[in-house]
Amino acid sequence: MDALRRAPQELATRMLLDALDTEQDRAMLAVAAQHLEGGTPVFRMLQALSVRPDLQGSTRARVLSLMAQVGAQLGG
Repeated sequence: MDALRRAPQELATRMLLDALDTEQDRAMLAVAAQHLEGGTPVFRMLQALSVRPDLQGSTRARVLSLMAQVGAQLGG
């Protein structure tokens, strides 16, 4: 995650979104939960995860909760 913070925002966001294609939902959720200070790239990754049609209800609820936390940090 340190490398993502140093990378340009567009690149960091793309890397996180691309990871959704190769990582399981819970693994990505665990990473996001540990790095909520990651800001916009983490928020966008959670946002993309939240709209996946195959996401279980309890996982979707956790994603939305984390999105709210990151959104609060971003001022929204």
